[in-house]
Amino acid sequence: MIYFFCFPEQRELDDLYLEEARARFEFEELSALKSELERRKRAERKEMEELREELASMQTLYQYRTYSVDSSESSSDEAAEGEGGKEDKGGGGGGKEKGEEVEELTRALKDLMRENGELQEKKQELCQKIQVSSDMNTFDK
Repeated sequence: MIYFFCFPEQRELDDLYLEEARARFEFEELSALKSELERRKRAERKEMEELREELASMQTLYQYRTYSVDSSESSSDEAAEGEGGKEDKGGGGGGKEKGEEVEELTRALKDLMRENGELQEKKQELCQKIQVSSDMNTFDK
């Protein structure tokens, strides 16, 4: 319907309808944004849990390797003491093997130390990511 002239009441009513339509549109946009943010929040929490699990498994592996290295060092010491006693009685001959074993153990120790450093760096990175995610979640609340 086309009005050649508008009544003030009709103009006010049209303005209110327009304002209502804008409010509904804004509400729908905000609802969609809320849903997206909640989805992201769930995804971040899931990722945090996965990182915690990965960190826990890395710590377990690190502890196992540390225990393994410690126990292999003590068994190497015991074996070396046993071989040393045999060398004294047997007149030598095992010195070359012992030297090779020491070199091999030294290489293994260096590799483990390097790997340990890498794992420590990765652990630090994961801790920082967890802290950042935790800070973000605290901020969201």
